[in-house]
Amino acid sequence: MEKLDSAQLDQLKEIGAYLRQVRQEQAKSLEEIATKTCIRLPLLRAIELGQEQVLPEPVFVQGFIRRYADVLGLDGTGLSRTFPVPSPLEGHELRARDAVSTVYRSHADPASRRIEVFHAIATGIC
Repeated sequence: MEKLDSAQLDQLKEIGAYLRQVRQEQAKSLEEIATKTCIRLPLLRAIELGQEQVLPEPVFVQGFIRRYADVLGLDGTGLSRTFPVPSPLEGHELRARDAVSTVYRSHADPASRRIEVFHAIATGIC
């Protein structure tokens, strides 16, 4: 499981405190939020308290933030975007480009070169 970096953890604590404050102002229980969002109670508590050890991958945390905020009548999409999550393609495109460039620089025969290019592209996409 990928742990949160310091920027994500700081932002989670800020967002969690904000969500808790709004929830309390609306006199809603955490159990009510859990029922409406279909997010387990321990995960909602972890978001409110910034307890990263209980939470799943950051991309899921971002989705939980969105759903929680939506139930409170907030802009869930906007709020969830303030929680930094790297793009799932970061790094993959670069590795694929490097692999293809290495294959073209090789002095292999044309048939094996096509196989290597196919392999490089396939592994870069998956």
